[in-house]
Amino acid sequence: MDRAKRYIKQWLRWSERYTKTDMVYVASGSFWVAVRSGGVMVISLGSMTAFAHLATQELYGEYQYVLSMIGLMFIFGLPGMKSALVRSVARGYEGSLSAASKETFLWSGMATLVLGGVSGWYVFQGNTELGAVFALAALAFPLKGAVQLFVQHWEGRQQFGVWSISYIVFQFVTMGSVVTALFFTDSLVTIFALFFGAQIIAGSALYIVAVRSRKNNDVDPGLISFSRHLSVMSVLGTIAGRIDRIILWHFMGPIDLAVYSFARDPVNKVQGALPIQTLALPKLSRNRVDSPGRKKKVFQKIIMLFAVTVPLAGVVALGAPFVYAILFPQYTEAVQYIPLLTVPIMLLPLSILGSSLTAEMKTQSMYITRTVVPIVTIVLFLILVPLAGIWGVIFSVIISQVLSHMLSLYFFWRM
Repeated sequence: MDRAKRYIKQWLRWSERYTKTDMVYVASGSFWVAVRSGGVMVISLGSMTAFAHLATQELYGEYQYVLSMIGLMFIFGLPGMKSALVRSVARGYEGSLSAASKETFLWSGMATLVLGGVSGWYVFQGNTELGAVFALAALAFPLKGAVQLFVQHWEGRQQFGVWSISYIVFQFVTMGSVVTALFFTDSLVTIFALFFGAQIIAGSALYIVAVRSRKNNDVDPGLISFSRHLSVMSVLGTIAGRIDRIILWHFMGPIDLAVYSFARDPVNKVQGALPIQTLALPKLSRNRVDSPGRKKKVFQKIIMLFAVTVPLAGVVALGAPFVYAILFPQYTEAVQYIPLLTVPIMLLPLSILGSSLTAEMKTQSMYITRTVVPIVTIVLFLILVPLAGIWGVIFSVIISQVLSHMLSLYFFWRM
């Protein structure tokens, strides 16, 4: 085995003269990202299969609506802290984890107030089930958001093995609880009670492991301020990333939302399986990229990655009808939307440009990009969803993705 490892390492080092990339780092990181993504994909497919066979489309639509509303509340929980923490830990400030969790917990109190208001509104409207679900969310939100930062701690340390396994464990416990609930009940309150409980218990245990692994207690002096900048930038992006399902819920109803979720979520999982951003940000944070020579290397990497993402998108589009016929026969109508939804997979290599801006703390450029694109996206949702339903959401997503990459390219070129 040692000899095989040496041969593989030698071959990877030899290939670097052509790829102009640290291939040992990429191979090591890519393996664990593949393990993580594969594990999460299996868990996700298992949970979706359970919902397809054990729950009605109305129940799954309601489930997705609640998740989207909760996700929207992250605008109050310092969403930029994740990227800021990865950057800080990558630079050796391992005490930043505790500081980041404390700050996230405190800011999340605002989300508790908003979710409490949403709960009261639904109770007033006579929908006690959604009222109870949002009350549970209000209580759970601060703690679950704070402890889940263990993921970014391992990512920043580039210990992708621990990062991968710990996240799989977290997802398995969470979704395992939801699937277990589906076998016994169709109560949305019970499902989310187990969902939040599992997230807090598993997240807290894994957070304690991460804290005890720290090599020092040094806190990045720029962590909090940079995370606030990133959070302000990402407010509109967070809204744009969640509001598609909320708008679909209100204009088209839970069944259309369920179909859209079954179309988009598997594609998102495939996209998340590509470790481009995960591997890029820690590496870029350690090596400056704002020089002509480094920029040229970044563009070379992007071109090479297109050779992976374009064929992968084609495989997803062509294979979807067969997968859905076997696993999700109740949702075969979702297949028609998948070819267009694979466009973001093709364009994913361009995300390196955005990671470069984050690594170099180009806050002005990031403010512009993360403000203009979400505004355009939200406007497109409001116009196209009432007119075209699910197709309106998909066209809005594609247009916003293209615009985001174009702006990142412009600012990267000027950097």
